Amino acid sequence: MNDGAAEFVTQEFLARAVAYLKSVDIAGGAAAVSLSEADSPVLRQVGSGLVVAYVVDEPQGLVYVQHRHLAEAGMDAAQLHRSAIANLDKLCSQHMRVEQHGPVFGVFVDGNFEASMFLLQALWQRDLAGLVDEGYMVAVPARDIMAFCDMASEEGVAALKEMVERVHENGDHLISRNTFRIRKPA
Repeated sequence: MNDGAAEFVTQEFLARAVAYLKSVDIAGGAAAVSLSEADSPVLRQVGSGLVVAYVVDEPQGLVYVQHRHLAEAGMDAAQLHRSAIANLDKLCSQHMRVEQHGPVFGVFVDGNFEASMFLLQALWQRDLAGLVDEGYMVAVPARDIMAFCDMASEEGVAALKEMVERVHENGDHLISRNTFRIRKPA
């Protein structure tokens, strides 16, 4: 494949990238592997032990965007982030459903990107704003789980914390034991 064709393939690959919330411990407890800068995944710090990785859903599974992909396409990390957030927002707008269980709401999309929806500001400011009064208490214990309640709901906060502990006992693709506050816009 010539350089122009390789660049096009890489650009097409990157155009399908989706923002993917991960724990800072991206190795997931496995032995750390030493990767070159080019072969390491592109990561963006979120804070509180969280990072954004970028993945493309391929037939063999989720494939991480690596720094070499950016170099091959002539793209920078900020461009990738904007595009991947837009792709996540599109996925969310097409497939998201919200279910209420007592004082807690579960947010569902496809089994891989539920927790990643935590990254979408428009979700909290627009789509879910009518479900809380004060603001949100959010849990993202694993990649396929995002739940929230009104931050003023003691019952909801307790239920979120119990759910996080249950998930962390036997779950996979774990992200965080923390709960996070998101203020409702004025």
